[in-house]
Amino acid sequence: MIFDVRTISTLEGNKVTVLLEGITKEVLVKNFGQNDIYVSASSDVSPGAKGTIRILPNAAQLVTVNVLASGTGMTFNTLYVYSTAAEENSVEIQRIKW
Repeated sequence: MIFDVRTISTLEGNKVTVLLEGITKEVLVKNFGQNDIYVSASSDVSPGAKGTIRILPNAAQLVTVNVLASGTGMTFNTLYVYSTAAEENSVEIQRIKW
């Protein structure tokens, strides 16, 4: 089994675009940094933006996009990460379901 896991650095006041290895339903995002990060499947990622998830420092969040009771739903292939501080190799993204 090949895992799609990557580590990225954040940029101060800017979003980082992360292209995933394919269509995805669910990712695990880990924040190893000292600052909050904001994550979205929408390019409109920022604190307070609709659909944006805040992940605290040294925490992780499972990100699932619109899964219906039947188990079907939307998919995505790009994730956007925003931070107010630049931190080297502070975010890990792992595809869980595709």
